[in-house]
Amino acid sequence: MPLRVASVRLSHLSDPSVATLTDSLAGKDAFSIQVNTNFFPLNNGDTGWVQFVLQSQPNKNDQLCVWRWDVTTQNYYTPTCTTVPKERFVFGPGNPYPAGGQQTTFVGIGADIGETSEVAGILDDTQPDGVTRLTAWAYVPWAPFTAYAVTTLDTVGLRGRWTEISGDILGLGNGSQANFTRTKLKNEIEASSCVFGQCPDASLGTLEKYASSSLQSVTAETSNLNSYYDFNPHTPVLTCAQQTCTLDYSEGPFFRRYIVKE
Repeated sequence: MPLRVASVRLSHLSDPSVATLTDSLAGKDAFSIQVNTNFFPLNNGDTGWVQFVLQSQPNKNDQLCVWRWDVTTQNYYTPTCTTVPKERFVFGPGNPYPAGGQQTTFVGIGADIGETSEVAGILDDTQPDGVTRLTAWAYVPWAPFTAYAVTTLDTVGLRGRWTEISGDILGLGNGSQANFTRTKLKNEIEASSCVFGQCPDASLGTLEKYASSSLQSVTAETSNLNSYYDFNPHTPVLTCAQQTCTLDYSEGPFFRRYIVKE
Protein backbone atom coordinates (compact mmCIF):
# COMPACT_ATOMS: atom_id res chain seq x y z
CA MET A 1 0.00 0.00 0.00
CA PRO A 2 1.61 3.34 -1.01
CA LEU A 3 2.69 5.67 1.76
CA ARG A 4 1.52 9.22 2.31
CA VAL A 5 3.38 10.27 5.46
CA ALA A 6 6.61 9.28 7.22
CA SER A 7 8.65 10.73 10.06
CA VAL A 8 11.87 10.28 12.02
CA ARG A 9 11.86 11.27 15.71
CA LEU A 10 15.15 11.65 17.61
CA SER A 11 15.34 11.67 21.41
CA HIS A 12 18.63 13.07 22.71
CA LEU A 13 19.69 10.78 25.55
CA SER A 14 23.35 11.72 26.03
CA ASP A 15 24.83 14.40 28.27
CA PRO A 16 25.03 17.43 25.93
CA SER A 17 27.89 18.98 27.91
CA VAL A 18 30.28 16.19 26.88
CA ALA A 19 28.85 15.09 23.50
CA THR A 20 30.48 16.32 20.29
CA LEU A 21 29.53 16.27 16.62
CA THR A 22 31.73 16.95 13.58
CA ASP A 23 30.70 16.66 9.94
CA SER A 24 33.44 15.19 7.75
CA LEU A 25 33.09 18.01 5.19
CA ALA A 26 31.30 20.91 6.89
CA GLY A 27 33.07 20.71 10.27
CA LYS A 28 31.88 21.05 13.82
CA ASP A 29 28.18 20.79 14.74
CA ALA A 30 26.90 20.36 11.17
CA PHE A 31 24.39 17.61 10.32
CA SER A 32 21.11 16.78 8.60
CA ILE A 33 17.97 14.96 9.72
CA GLN A 34 16.57 13.11 6.72
CA VAL A 35 13.40 11.26 5.76
CA ASN A 36 14.08 9.50 2.45
CA THR A 37 11.72 7.72 0.08
CA ASN A 38 12.57 4.66 -1.98
CA PHE A 39 13.76 5.03 -5.56
CA PHE A 40 10.78 5.01 -7.94
CA PRO A 41 10.16 5.32 -11.72
CA LEU A 42 9.72 8.81 -13.09
CA ASN A 43 7.29 9.46 -15.91
CA ASN A 44 10.22 9.96 -18.31
CA GLY A 45 11.60 6.49 -17.55
CA ASP A 46 14.39 7.66 -15.26
CA THR A 47 14.67 6.80 -11.57
CA GLY A 48 13.33 9.35 -9.07
CA TRP A 49 13.83 9.99 -5.38
CA VAL A 50 12.51 12.47 -2.77
CA GLN A 51 14.18 13.69 0.44
CA PHE A 52 12.52 15.64 3.27
CA VAL A 53 15.51 17.19 5.05
CA LEU A 54 16.47 19.57 7.86
CA GLN A 55 20.05 20.78 7.30
CA SER A 56 21.87 22.44 10.21
CA GLN A 57 25.17 24.31 10.58
CA PRO A 58 26.44 26.33 13.57
CA ASN A 59 25.86 30.08 13.61
CA LYS A 60 23.42 29.79 10.70
CA ASN A 61 19.70 29.23 10.61
CA ASP A 62 18.58 25.74 9.61
CA GLN A 63 17.04 24.98 6.23
CA LEU A 64 14.02 22.67 5.93
CA CYS A 65 13.70 21.42 2.34
CA VAL A 66 11.97 19.10 -0.08
CA TRP A 67 14.58 17.72 -2.50
CA ARG A 68 13.34 16.01 -5.71
CA TRP A 69 15.94 14.02 -7.62
CA ASP A 70 16.43 12.41 -11.02
CA VAL A 71 18.81 9.69 -9.85
CA THR A 72 19.54 8.49 -13.37
CA THR A 73 21.04 11.84 -14.42
CA GLN A 74 22.14 12.81 -10.88
CA ASN A 75 20.28 16.09 -11.31
CA TYR A 76 17.87 17.64 -8.84
CA TYR A 77 14.97 19.97 -9.24
CA THR A 78 15.34 23.31 -7.47
CA PRO A 79 14.76 22.45 -3.79
CA THR A 80 11.88 24.10 -1.99
CA CYS A 81 13.08 25.35 1.40
CA THR A 82 12.12 27.44 4.40
CA THR A 83 14.28 28.88 7.18
CA VAL A 84 14.14 27.39 10.68
CA PRO A 85 15.80 29.90 13.05
CA LYS A 86 17.92 29.00 16.03
CA GLU A 87 17.06 30.79 19.27
CA ARG A 88 19.76 29.62 21.67
CA PHE A 89 23.52 29.53 22.03
CA VAL A 90 25.26 26.52 23.52
CA PHE A 91 28.79 25.93 24.73
CA GLY A 92 30.36 22.65 23.74
CA PRO A 93 33.72 21.20 24.75
CA GLY A 94 36.39 23.71 23.77
CA ASN A 95 33.98 26.67 23.57
CA PRO A 96 35.07 29.22 26.23
CA TYR A 97 32.34 31.11 28.08
CA PRO A 98 31.02 33.70 27.30
CA ALA A 99 32.64 34.47 23.94
CA GLY A 100 32.75 30.92 22.58
CA GLY A 101 29.05 30.10 22.39
CA GLN A 102 27.71 28.85 19.09
CA GLN A 103 24.23 29.21 17.69
CA THR A 104 23.67 25.49 17.44
CA THR A 105 21.39 22.69 18.52
CA PHE A 106 21.54 19.79 20.99
CA VAL A 107 25.29 19.28 21.50
CA GLY A 108 26.81 21.48 24.20
CA ILE A 109 26.02 23.09 27.54
CA GLY A 110 22.65 24.78 27.28
CA ALA A 111 20.86 21.85 25.65
CA ASP A 112 18.90 19.37 27.76
CA ILE A 113 18.87 15.59 28.01
CA GLY A 114 15.61 14.17 26.71
CA GLU A 115 14.91 16.79 24.06
CA THR A 116 13.14 15.50 20.95
CA SER A 117 13.50 16.53 17.32
CA GLU A 118 11.24 15.35 14.50
CA VAL A 119 11.24 15.66 10.71
CA ALA A 120 8.38 14.37 8.55
CA GLY A 121 7.50 14.05 4.90
CA ILE A 122 3.86 14.30 3.80
CA LEU A 123 2.25 13.48 0.45
CA ASP A 124 -1.15 15.15 0.32
CA ASP A 125 -3.45 14.01 -2.48
CA THR A 126 -6.68 14.71 -0.59
CA GLN A 127 -7.40 18.33 -1.55
CA PRO A 128 -10.47 19.28 -3.66
CA ASP A 129 -8.33 20.66 -6.50
CA GLY A 130 -6.87 17.22 -7.16
CA VAL A 131 -3.26 18.48 -6.99
CA THR A 132 -0.71 16.34 -5.11
CA ARG A 133 1.65 18.27 -2.84
CA LEU A 134 4.80 17.30 -0.94
CA THR A 135 5.48 18.85 2.47
CA ALA A 136 8.52 18.75 4.72
CA TRP A 137 7.59 19.34 8.38
CA ALA A 138 9.91 19.74 11.36
CA TYR A 139 9.90 20.34 15.09
CA VAL A 140 13.24 21.08 16.75
CA PRO A 141 13.69 22.32 20.34
CA TRP A 142 16.19 25.03 19.38
CA ALA A 143 13.68 26.91 17.17
CA PRO A 144 11.35 29.53 18.71
CA PHE A 145 8.03 28.19 17.38
CA THR A 146 6.21 24.89 17.64
CA ALA A 147 6.81 23.58 14.11
CA TYR A 148 7.80 24.58 10.59
CA ALA A 149 6.72 23.34 7.17
CA VAL A 150 7.37 23.92 3.47
CA THR A 151 5.28 22.61 0.54
CA THR A 152 5.86 22.04 -3.17
CA LEU A 153 4.09 20.20 -5.98
CA ASP A 154 4.65 16.51 -6.66
CA THR A 155 6.21 17.14 -10.07
CA VAL A 156 8.17 13.85 -9.97
CA GLY A 157 5.20 11.48 -9.57
CA LEU A 158 5.83 10.14 -6.06
CA ARG A 159 2.10 9.57 -5.56
CA GLY A 160 1.32 5.86 -5.58
CA ARG A 161 5.03 4.93 -5.78
CA TRP A 162 6.16 5.64 -2.22
CA THR A 163 6.61 2.21 -0.61
CA GLU A 164 9.70 2.43 1.67
CA ILE A 165 11.29 4.93 4.02
CA SER A 166 14.59 5.45 5.78
CA GLY A 167 15.48 8.23 8.20
CA ASP A 168 18.29 9.25 10.50
CA ILE A 169 20.60 12.01 11.68
CA LEU A 170 23.42 12.05 9.13
CA GLY A 171 26.07 14.21 7.52
CA LEU A 172 25.10 17.64 6.21
CA GLY A 173 25.34 16.79 2.51
CA ASN A 174 27.50 15.83 -0.48
CA GLY A 175 28.07 12.37 0.96
CA SER A 176 29.51 13.59 4.26
CA GLN A 177 29.54 11.70 7.55
CA ALA A 178 28.30 12.96 10.93
CA ASN A 179 30.87 11.83 13.50
CA PHE A 180 29.66 11.75 17.12
CA THR A 181 31.49 11.17 20.37
CA ARG A 182 29.88 10.36 23.74
CA THR A 183 26.46 10.58 22.10
CA LYS A 184 23.37 8.41 22.54
CA LEU A 185 20.15 8.92 20.60
CA LYS A 186 16.88 7.07 20.27
CA ASN A 187 15.59 6.95 16.70
CA GLU A 188 11.92 6.20 15.92
CA ILE A 189 10.62 5.97 12.36
CA GLU A 190 6.93 5.90 11.52
CA ALA A 191 5.10 5.59 8.20
CA SER A 192 1.46 5.48 7.21
CA SER A 193 -0.74 5.35 4.14
CA CYS A 194 -3.19 7.67 5.95
CA VAL A 195 -2.91 11.45 5.85
CA PHE A 196 -5.10 13.97 7.67
CA GLY A 197 -7.31 11.12 8.89
CA GLN A 198 -8.07 9.89 5.37
CA CYS A 199 -7.14 6.33 4.39
CA PRO A 200 -7.69 4.33 1.24
CA ASP A 201 -9.91 1.28 1.52
CA ALA A 202 -7.81 -1.69 2.62
CA SER A 203 -8.04 -4.92 4.54
CA LEU A 204 -5.60 -4.69 7.44
CA GLY A 205 -6.06 -8.28 8.59
CA THR A 206 -3.40 -9.60 6.19
CA LEU A 207 -0.73 -6.99 6.95
CA GLU A 208 1.63 -9.59 8.42
CA LYS A 209 1.97 -11.20 4.99
CA TYR A 210 3.30 -8.01 3.47
CA ALA A 211 5.57 -6.64 6.21
CA SER A 212 9.24 -6.70 5.23
CA SER A 213 12.42 -6.31 7.26
CA SER A 214 14.43 -5.06 4.28
CA LEU A 215 15.36 -1.41 3.92
CA GLN A 216 16.85 0.32 0.92
CA SER A 217 19.99 2.44 1.35
CA VAL A 218 19.34 5.50 -0.78
CA THR A 219 21.29 8.46 0.61
CA ALA A 220 25.04 9.06 0.41
CA GLU A 221 25.25 10.74 3.83
CA THR A 222 26.18 8.59 6.84
CA SER A 223 26.97 8.74 10.55
CA ASN A 224 29.35 6.79 12.79
CA LEU A 225 26.55 5.73 15.15
CA ASN A 226 25.62 2.07 15.47
CA SER A 227 22.39 0.47 16.65
CA TYR A 228 21.03 -1.33 19.69
CA TYR A 229 17.43 -1.69 20.70
CA ASP A 230 18.01 -3.34 24.07
CA PHE A 231 21.83 -3.40 24.44
CA ASN A 232 22.09 -7.04 23.26
CA PRO A 233 23.05 -8.27 19.78
CA HIS A 234 20.09 -9.49 17.72
CA THR A 235 19.00 -10.46 14.30
CA PRO A 236 16.12 -8.15 13.19
CA VAL A 237 12.89 -8.77 15.11
CA LEU A 238 9.68 -8.00 13.22
CA THR A 239 6.35 -8.04 15.06
CA CYS A 240 2.87 -7.07 13.90
CA ALA A 241 -0.22 -6.27 15.98
CA GLN A 242 -3.33 -5.38 14.00
CA GLN A 243 -2.34 -2.47 11.72
CA THR A 244 1.08 -1.70 13.27
CA CYS A 245 4.34 -3.48 12.52
CA THR A 246 7.58 -2.80 14.39
CA LEU A 247 11.10 -3.74 13.30
CA ASP A 248 13.83 -3.68 15.98
CA TYR A 249 17.47 -4.46 15.31
CA SER A 250 20.86 -3.87 16.90
CA GLU A 251 24.30 -2.95 15.58
CA GLY A 252 25.93 -0.82 18.28
CA PRO A 253 25.36 1.90 20.91
CA PHE A 254 22.53 3.70 19.15
CA PHE A 255 18.80 3.16 19.58
CA ARG A 256 16.77 2.71 16.44
CA ARG A 257 13.16 1.60 16.12
CA TYR A 258 11.17 1.26 12.92
CA ILE A 259 7.39 1.48 13.18
CA VAL A 260 5.25 0.98 10.09
CA LYS A 261 1.52 1.81 10.09
CA GLU A 262 -1.03 1.17 7.38
